Amino acid sequence: MPNFSPIIPLPILLIVFAAYLWTMWALWKQEKGKRPLHLIFRLMATLLIFFCALKPAWKVSQTISSKQSIYILIDSSQSMEVKDEFPSRYKNALALLEKHQDQIDKLDRVNVEVRFFDLKLHDTEPADYGSASSISNAIASCLQEDSKIRAFMILSDGIHNYGQDLEKVIYTINQNESNVYFVPFGKEELRGEFSDVSISQLRSPEFIQEKQELKIKFKTEIKGLKGQAQIYELIHDGRVLASQSLIAKSNHDIEEIEMILPAKKLKPSYNLLEIKAQARKSEITPLDNQAKRLVFVREEGLKVLLLATAPSADYKFLRRTLESNPHFTLTSPSPFLLQSSKAKDFWAAHSLDDFDLLILCRPNPNLLAKSFFNDLYEVATLNKKGLLIFSGTELNKYLAQDLAFADSLPSSPNGAQIEQEIDFDAIDESHFISKNLKDFNLNEFSLSGITYPSRPHPGSQVILSSPLSPLIITRNWKQSRLGVIQTNALWQFNLNKKSDFYHELMTRLVYYLCAREDDLKDMLNVKSNKLNYSQEEKVFFTANLKNEEGEKVKDAQINLILDEKLHLMSAQELSYSYQKVFDSNGLLNYKAKSKVKDELLESLPAQLYIQSEFHELKDITTNRKLLTALSEKTKGSEVERSKFSDWLNKMNQSGRVNSVSLQVKKTPLWDNFYILSLILLFFSLEWYWRKFRN
Repeated sequence: MPNFSPIIPLPILLIVFAAYLWTMWALWKQEKGKRPLHLIFRLMATLLIFFCALKPAWKVSQTISSKQSIYILIDSSQSMEVKDEFPSRYKNALALLEKHQDQIDKLDRVNVEVRFFDLKLHDTEPADYGSASSISNAIASCLQEDSKIRAFMILSDGIHNYGQDLEKVIYTINQNESNVYFVPFGKEELRGEFSDVSISQLRSPEFIQEKQELKIKFKTEIKGLKGQAQIYELIHDGRVLASQSLIAKSNHDIEEIEMILPAKKLKPSYNLLEIKAQARKSEITPLDNQAKRLVFVREEGLKVLLLATAPSADYKFLRRTLESNPHFTLTSPSPFLLQSSKAKDFWAAHSLDDFDLLILCRPNPNLLAKSFFNDLYEVATLNKKGLLIFSGTELNKYLAQDLAFADSLPSSPNGAQIEQEIDFDAIDESHFISKNLKDFNLNEFSLSGITYPSRPHPGSQVILSSPLSPLIITRNWKQSRLGVIQTNALWQFNLNKKSDFYHELMTRLVYYLCAREDDLKDMLNVKSNKLNYSQEEKVFFTANLKNEEGEKVKDAQINLILDEKLHLMSAQELSYSYQKVFDSNGLLNYKAKSKVKDELLESLPAQLYIQSEFHELKDITTNRKLLTALSEKTKGSEVERSKFSDWLNKMNQSGRVNSVSLQVKKTPLWDNFYILSLILLFFSLEWYWRKFRN
């Protein structure tokens, strides 16, 4: 298309051009009878000059059409592998798209984009099914990618178990004036004959010793496999460490299984174990055929024997504290075992002389061997041992009879037990056990329970006391160190946000009674309150920082490192904390870093595991309610598979096409070698003809 841009206004240029033509005509008339060809050459050259003055150019333009988009999102998570419709939900979704592919290719008013989604959005079909599904993340990613989305078509079973809040995404969809339509796959209720195996409620100790066997229990639910054998494997690092077979007694069998892993099968460290049920071809879904649990195997440290003949809060919290310390090797038989005939087997395999510290948590002497206290007295008298006793009614009755053993203890019972609100009136700030506890404000503590009045023996030291009686008292006896706790209320510190006090107190008490004070070196440590969590459960991290003198460091900056990301921990009264809810599952690495007097400190690395556990036969059913709510709130609807073609035509007809004309190229016709050459040629001919021919 031609285009002109005159160097002077066009009217003036036309007047000049007309005047020039009149002048040329006048010259031609003056030389009548001759052939003034030089004037013709001059005219040609001048015409070319006027042509250049117009600055002509050839402009090429292009019209660009902008269409709206339709995003077809296909769910590629594991739940789409379910075979409640033949051959499976996922294959039927692909078949629906393939059936209408020719029609999609012919749509002229909308662009169609196909994406796959699970935890993430995929441009092409993924090789493996995703472990979870996030409809909200998929839609949000598409909206970031394209701002002209007319509508979404979701081919899914509606199982949304990960990602951001759907309500926030719905708001963004409405702001973008898009609509969400869906085609559901699967059934809202599983019926008919099918087989399935699931594993749930995996349980085991979180901390064990290197020389201790590991017992793992779990629940398995078996459907449609009556009389058939199902194999379960215990796997670590890809190796099968143990296996067990179960034959289903009915077509819906629920069994509790216990697998025992012999000692020394695991190395001292964190070990992620997996219980896996072998999948079957006929199984409706392989979801939850496995479960994982993190177990910490400790190297042998201070060997502690904790005995109780009945469950109690003191026993529970003390055991948890001792188990969580990697420097203690804890042996703690179940209180119910000591009440049973199997107690003989336990004592046949263990000797009191094997342990550095013996803890009696209010045992009933009648449930122990008759020679137990005589043996205990002999071991404590002749060897360098530690002994810690929790006072109790039955035990105090026994001490009134066994005077020799009672006289060796830090105190003797003196009067009946007292139930009261416990106040603290003294703490020995010079003793190893309690010298760092002076930072805690004991007046803030509120405990309620029983105290056991006593009469201190010569040489005893009161560590913590109330107005009516000592609460913790110790004594050196021969080569051993003995301690007595004369209340049943200390465990309540764990309920009053004073668990740090309880942990510090009990840890130091153990080191002192074992005469191993120099081994307590922990300037910076961090821990979570357990190793295994379920998804969406709040995880608490606690860190402690001490200087070289063992005193608590306040108001320091401690960074918690979670999988290489830094998080600043909040300073509490005497510790530092951080809490977080993890919406993803898997193994998590963490540690803490800080600085004291220009010295960089780093805690030992630790791990925890977050398990996503759900009932698969319930949670794999199609969630039509979620898809319906999502479509209604965005002015969309459900689309039947038979009407998918009609929906495509409707979207194509309602699609908006915006056309924009853009200048692609502009080529000047005057500013080139050929035009300049012609001008020079005609002027040369004019000069030659005028000078030599006329």
